[in-house]
Amino acid sequence: FNEITKVEDVDVIDRFKNGYLQYFQEKIIIVELNFLNIRFIEITPHSLNQTIHWEYKITTLHFKDVNEYIKRVLRGKYKTFMSEVLSNRDLHNMFINSSFYKSATTSSIKMQDMYRAISTELMYDVVASAKINKAENGIVILTGEVPAFFQNKADLILMLIDTLTLKGLWGIYVDEQISFIPFLQHDPEKFVVPLNALISELSIIHVPTFKTQDNSNIVYIGDNKYLGANGDIFRYKVDNYAEDVIVPNRFELKIPKDIKITDVILDLRDRPINYGPHPSNNVVTLKHWLNRLSNIIV
Repeated sequence: FNEITKVEDVDVIDRFKNGYLQYFQEKIIIVELNFLNIRFIEITPHSLNQTIHWEYKITTLHFKDVNEYIKRVLRGKYKTFMSEVLSNRDLHNMFINSSFYKSATTSSIKMQDMYRAISTELMYDVVASAKINKAENGIVILTGEVPAFFQNKADLILMLIDTLTLKGLWGIYVDEQISFIPFLQHDPEKFVVPLNALISELSIIHVPTFKTQDNSNIVYIGDNKYLGANGDIFRYKVDNYAEDVIVPNRFELKIPKDIKITDVILDLRDRPINYGPHPSNNVVTLKHWLNRLSNIIV
């Protein structure tokens, strides 16, 4: 299990400088989540004399081959994050078979739960290695083989919120079609497309930094407001092209033009978030969180 940390990656940085950073004012985190490697790109703004300067950091964790990946996963640490209670034999067989004979996607609830747990455990390691500079506003982009395999946005959003310990007001784009990958791999001069072709939509995430006295939280998107009470998760359908998202007196997030806001999530769970140590400890709480994220309030 190898770790490579780079302060600067010229190719990726050039892609942002050549036409995209002008649309952003807050922190950007890009997670390329593949089965044998994870690339974590952190782009942080700093204001100096009314000019924004950007700091870049890239952290990559990778396995040299599928056997090393299997060996690491079979240590079993991921089970702490599972919601399905399965025997070790069933888990091992399911994981090894899927690792060597992987399909493009899966609709299996058990398979999705296992890979969500594996990804969560590995992401915690990446985040610890990356030593993220904490922020309370920004954009998170998730792409790679794993989100395409999952086809389950709710599970992936929960993984991002918890592993990145997001707080404040964020926009999250989950790339389930791997459409963002060419942007990370091709010559920037030959790969120039409109921003909304790379990031077509965003889910807005609000995680309060402290509990309100009136036991409620409000997010404004355009002329509409969305409410939630402490202790649970609330997800609302939005479908709006608003360019400002506001939590009164606390946070404001600027959304680039022509990017649709599909939904807003108010994550008002009690902190800190605790998993495990055994899947049986997660059966009620974790499944409840996932159900709340899967069922959108219209």
